[in-house]
Amino acid sequence: MKIVVLLVVFSCICSSIIAAVSYDDKALIINGRRRILMSGSIHYPRSTPEMWPDLIKKAKDGGLDVIQTYVFWNGHEPSPGKIENEYGPVEWDTGAPGKAYSKWAAQMADGLKTGVPWIMCKQEEAPDPMKKAPTTQKKMTPVGTFKWQSYNEEAPSSEESDTLAMIGLYEQLNVTRDVSDYLWYLAEVDISPNEHFFTNGQFPVLTVMSAGHALHVFINDQLAGTVWGSLKNPKLTFSQNVKLRAGVNKISMLSVSVGLANVGTHFENYNVGILGPITLKGLNEGTRDLTKQQWSYKTTFNAPEGNEPLALDMNGMGKGQIWVNGEGVGRYWPANKAHGNCDKCSYTGIYNENKCNRYCGDPSQRW
Repeated sequence: MKIVVLLVVFSCICSSIIAAVSYDDKALIINGRRRILMSGSIHYPRSTPEMWPDLIKKAKDGGLDVIQTYVFWNGHEPSPGKIENEYGPVEWDTGAPGKAYSKWAAQMADGLKTGVPWIMCKQEEAPDPMKKAPTTQKKMTPVGTFKWQSYNEEAPSSEESDTLAMIGLYEQLNVTRDVSDYLWYLAEVDISPNEHFFTNGQFPVLTVMSAGHALHVFINDQLAGTVWGSLKNPKLTFSQNVKLRAGVNKISMLSVSVGLANVGTHFENYNVGILGPITLKGLNEGTRDLTKQQWSYKTTFNAPEGNEPLALDMNGMGKGQIWVNGEGVGRYWPANKAHGNCDKCSYTGIYNENKCNRYCGDPSQRW
């Protein structure tokens, strides 16, 4: 069960006030008055604890009254698999056993006696004592001390030490066993010096079909391009001209699983990674099928040398999070470009999201 907790921010981080807070089916009621509150979302596992005070302060300074956050139950459950995430679709598939499970989950949540509204995501029919609504709420008392668990993962290099070589393409999760979200697909392609593209300038087209979710393609250690899927369609295709040289060429492809498939039954049957076909079109022979040649696979990463501080420029990447030597240093999203009117800044009047825009045209969260 993914649970949403609404935290009302009434004052700055260093002080507090007392207010009578309740709610009905229309609104939150603060000191007897219905209030329309501006809410924003902060997902605590997607930032480090040291970042939280600054994030909360920025949220308040930006005009928010409420911070909404998920309780990521997989980080708090007593044992793995105790609670399913967003169980509604599973309930539809399983019928009566699923409804019995949902009833138990609702009673368990109600028994915690916290004091803030809870929302059961993707639950059209919420069992008692929850309200029956597409998103349901229940009043509870403050939660006790949480035990935090950190998750560390590094991105591997494409160096060919510690690789596994096999004929043909293998599904990503079958190789990584879900220990890593990353898998390198490595191969070598021999190109004759007599190929016509060396004289006519029409470099061959490399086409790679993947089950998702993101793919970075390197030719001879140079980035050739990046493609990624979407929530509705995680599958993707890379297809573009690639600059090859006479002799042996190294193709390195980093496949990334970013959790685009996030709800439903039988996740164990969902495919991830490069399944093919992989073709190279535009050679003297026509189209060469690379799918069934020898590929090497690597999931581990080489540690960087030296002890000097590092600054990471993620401008060539899409969206994600960064760990350095096991320490989370934040997220990056340079694929999202800031846009709008950056000429004026005034928060007077009714707030809207277009006020006080900055850095128009620049990538978001680059460093």
